[in-house]
Amino acid sequence: MSYRNVMIDEITTELDSLTKSKKDWRSNLIAESIISKHTDEFDNESLFIRYNLYENIKRLVTRVISKLASEKPEIDNLQLIMPGFEHMQYYYMVDGVGIHIDNMTDKQIYDRAEFYDKMSISTKEHAIELRAYVNKRNNG
Repeated sequence: MSYRNVMIDEITTELDSLTKSKKDWRSNLIAESIISKHTDEFDNESLFIRYNLYENIKRLVTRVISKLASEKPEIDNLQLIMPGFEHMQYYYMVDGVGIHIDNMTDKQIYDRAEFYDKMSISTKEHAIELRAYVNKRNNG
């Protein structure tokens, strides 16, 4: 297993823990938590190396959260779809932070619904344009 995959496993373990307690997914706090478990591995390193380590871990955390918050997560360690729903998720991105739906305000939830309404229109229009492009390409 690659070190990247080991880190992704640690990140998803942190996210599992946060999910169980309905806490927000904040990439900086998750990165700090993971790094704190590995301080013996880099305690004697320079500030430059420690800073770059933190930034790289935080970037990886952000990528994992983004994948989990997407419609079709590539990482399926977490059960993100709420029971009894087909699309409703436990977490949604709000201002770059994964927020548990129970912690979102009504306005944040309505804003997310409006976002999906707008996206569905543009996605349908995108599909129409793709088909039109193929037809035009094939029929000259």
